[in-house]
Amino acid sequence: MTVKTDVNFRITGPCLSLLLRDCECSLSDQMGFLVGEKSSVTIQTISDAEMEEEKIETTISINGTFPVGLPFVFCSSLGRVDETTLKEVLGSVEKEVVGWYSFRRNCNHSISLR
Repeated sequence: MTVKTDVNFRITGPCLSLLLRDCECSLSDQMGFLVGEKSSVTIQTISDAEMEEEKIETTISINGTFPVGLPFVFCSSLGRVDETTLKEVLGSVEKEVVGWYSFRRNCNHSISLR
């Protein structure tokens, strides 16, 4: 059995525009969370060439942002996350978080998804 995985990301135009504006207008480095939803679909295919093939398509839709402001609000300078502080910062948005972003002033901008 062969398993293939595809991951797709979607972000609405207004959300991307708001994210870029907030980052450019901030006075210092900024980090925050991407809010949205994740859905997965499993497709099974049986053919003569292969016994069975399974494809998992995951779509992550980003519908909003939750800027935190200054970096290291909920983690130490060593990168260790304080889970209690993180839960306090996120509040009711915690279950809708699908990712995070980081913006640094005076640096080349690049987007990475991990």
